[in-house]
Amino acid sequence: MSYELYVTGGYGFTEAILPTLLHPSNAVDIARDYFTRGYQGHHIDLPPDADFSQSGNLTDTQKRKLLDDLQEGRLVLASRYGPGFELFTESRASPDLLRNDLPPTLRHRLQQHWPSGARGAFTRSDSLAPAIEPVSRSPERPVPETPAPGSGPYHVKLVYHWPDG
Repeated sequence: MSYELYVTGGYGFTEAILPTLLHPSNAVDIARDYFTRGYQGHHIDLPPDADFSQSGNLTDTQKRKLLDDLQEGRLVLASRYGPGFELFTESRASPDLLRNDLPPTLRHRLQQHWPSGARGAFTRSDSLAPAIEPVSRSPERPVPETPAPGSGPYHVKLVYHWPDG
């Protein structure tokens, strides 16, 4: 597994990483495991604007500070394996949808340093193609009363619009 640390609101903190940010409790568990057992399939890249050695050889004091910073929300951990939307109540990265169980420092820092233009801009997509234009949905027809048994034939029509149209 590969992860990257970011200073909340610092260098590299962009709209693109918001959906990949892990909940602080998960981030602390991953980092603690990484420090105690070594690589063992994990790799965490340190942010260039953090007060840590870029060599990856952290002292015990630096490791403790890093874990504290993750717990409080001064640092955030992102997964390189796609969006998880762990910080949000829906599959959309928006400051209005931040989970209630986030540490107050993290909530405040996310709201204060939200990347410009990202408000509500990111939704979960099953497509690799970028969205070209917003999807306009036609209103659904009213559902008729429950059909009586034996009055069929019955048909089910499913319509799915990809987020990118």
